[in-house]
This record gives sequence, structure tokens and C-alpha cells, in this order.
Amino acid sequence: MRESRTLGSVGAKAKWLSYPTTTSTAGECQKRKEQDFEPKAITIAALKLRAKYPEYSILKGQWVFGEVIAILRPRTCLMILRSELVAGSQLWYLVRYRRDVKSAATTSEGWVWGGAQGVDEALYIQGDKTPIHNHRLRYSGAS
Repeated sequence: MRESRTLGSVGAKAKWLSYPTTTSTAGECQKRKEQDFEPKAITIAALKLRAKYPEYSILKGQWVFGEVIAILRPRTCLMILRSELVAGSQLWYLVRYRRDVKSAATTSEGWVWGGAQGVDEALYIQGDKTPIHNHRLRYSGAS
């Protein structure tokens, strides 16, 4: 882990981990294509997998996050099913991943945070982040 220079006038310092950032890592996932699992993206950092994306609670006066289901390790292959833009800038993805790399039958789904749109979205997930369901919905019902 390294510490960066001061960022802007705020004087904040950032820490980051060095993970591979080449498209070949996402290409590794595409080789693992199976019947119900066609990964095109890969995690770069450890991510919390949640039961649902955050929603603002008027009663509580704050954002409510879904329960943490699992922690995805770096280099976990992902199939992006759906995306949501929360609070105007936060990218959340509904993903399918394989729990056990050796077994194709053990896939699970959940929501992961993909970063702030246009700011740091490439630091957490790389590869093709085009949602499969959004893509299919665009063409369904067309006559």
C-alpha cells in the first residue's frame, strides 16, 4: 500500500492498492463463459456484495444500505446484470459471480458499488460493464 501526494487544496491523502489494470484480466473472465454465466468484467479491489443497492429513507433521514452478503476478492469474474445510478452519481451493479471457481453450478447474485460516475469508476471493476438485462430490455417488445 502506498500513500499519494496531497490531493488539491483540501489536503486529503489517498491510499490505493496496486492491482492489474490491463484488459487482459477481463479477457481471462471471458474464457470462463458457461450456460448461465458469461462474465465480461472483473473486480480490481475487494468489494462488498449487498442484498440491495442503497435507498434513501425519509423516516430515518439517511441512506439505508442492503445487508452485506459476501466480500468479493480482487480478480473475481463478474457478469453485470443491471445497473443503477444512486443519488445522481453513485454507480451500483447487480452482478452474478461464481462462488467456487472450480464449480460452475455455484453462482450467486448481489449488488456492488462501482464508484462515482466519471470520477473513480475504473478503480473497482474493469471490463465490459454493459448490463445484460438493460440491453435485453431495450430490444424487447419492439415491433
